[in-house]
Amino acid sequence: MPLLRASALAALVLLVLPAGASARWYGSTMRGPVNAAYGCEAATILGPLGGVQVSPTNQTSCTYQHGGYLGSLRPGSVVPGTGRIVRIRVRSGANPARLRLTILTGSSRIDTLTGQDIPGTYTCCTARYIGKAFRPRPSAVTVRRVNVPVYVTRSLRLENRTHASDVVAISADGPGTLPLRIDPTVGTFADGSPLATGWWSATGRGDPRVDGYKMAGIDVLLGWDWRRR
Repeated sequence: MPLLRASALAALVLLVLPAGASARWYGSTMRGPVNAAYGCEAATILGPLGGVQVSPTNQTSCTYQHGGYLGSLRPGSVVPGTGRIVRIRVRSGANPARLRLTILTGSSRIDTLTGQDIPGTYTCCTARYIGKAFRPRPSAVTVRRVNVPVYVTRSLRLENRTHASDVVAISADGPGTLPLRIDPTVGTFADGSPLATGWWSATGRGDPRVDGYKMAGIDVLLGWDWRRR
């Protein structure tokens, strides 16, 4: 009888656990604090004489995409399939800027014989969705529920064979710091180093942007919870 009661209690606990308790987060591993002391008005770039430097951008808005980690198969920003983004999480510094969830779309051409993506044909990105602005909690991890459809599509039309995938990004505007951690490996392609791409100003909906600046050693502290359709 005690065993039956214990089993019933265990089943009840499973029923009342929140649905997202076992959710898999993609994007940043969220390890380490925000240590970039700037907002969209500046960016960490490769210096003209080597090393890295913080340089003014003369912009008040920007968009950042997490590019994953070198040597890791963990998705950084490209969604694994058609479905929905149901939650995002952001780690912030003491004075965070306002943020917007941004869904970009990138695409590659497909080889008509092999059906595989043609190397070197990937273009990124055009903003397809821009969410409402929110200000994260200072010096904390902010989790927000969202409900945004995302897509991975393949077009096999003879005149335009393409493979398109949505990309999860974050945009910021106005004063305040960005959710960025500058890794000790910044500027080098070391194993495990985070990758980031930035755009200044922020991407506008429907605006194709191929001017992203890629940088190794910058962790965009954005995670996202994707659910298959």
